[in-house]
Amino acid sequence: MATETLPCSKIPTVELGELGAQHTREPSQQEWERVSSQLEQALSENGYAYLTQHGMPDDVVNSALSAGADFFQLGEEEKRSWSTGEGFTGYLKNDEENYTSGSHDQKETFLFRPGDYSSLKKEPPPFKTALTPFYNLIQTLNTRLMTSLSLTLGKGQELGKRVLVCSTRRLKLTLLTYRRLT
Repeated sequence: MATETLPCSKIPTVELGELGAQHTREPSQQEWERVSSQLEQALSENGYAYLTQHGMPDDVVNSALSAGADFFQLGEEEKRSWSTGEGFTGYLKNDEENYTSGSHDQKETFLFRPGDYSSLKKEPPPFKTALTPFYNLIQTLNTRLMTSLSLTLGKGQELGKRVLVCSTRRLKLTLLTYRRLT
């Protein structure tokens, strides 16, 4: 029996250029149009794209990843002291998130926003210093990508910015680790 070889398509690349998170100035109109056009083509033809020149410095990313890994190495009692009980921020232990009855989630999670942790009557999480710059860059990148997608849909920059007013208040980083299977 012969096996049919399916053609493999190349992942389209979109260079963010001035839309990258490291840029503090507003991108030029020409740059908005260029990135929006590339996104439209990639998403229309493939449904996905590989983003380059995103502006996330390796040291910021590595620091955030390392700080998250260090947190999950803490003892159970220390991690649980970061549980807010609200489910919107803070630590969630294994099996605490259940999406379907009878199903148990096999991961530990910390939902992070750089806001106020005074309700826990503690200092901010030990990784707040490492995660806040990463969070801020992600928020900038999110804003620029959503605005670019709004342009792609022909809705203009203002729609993307209005949508983001709501979404940035809810933006949080999810740190997680999965239980080792034995």
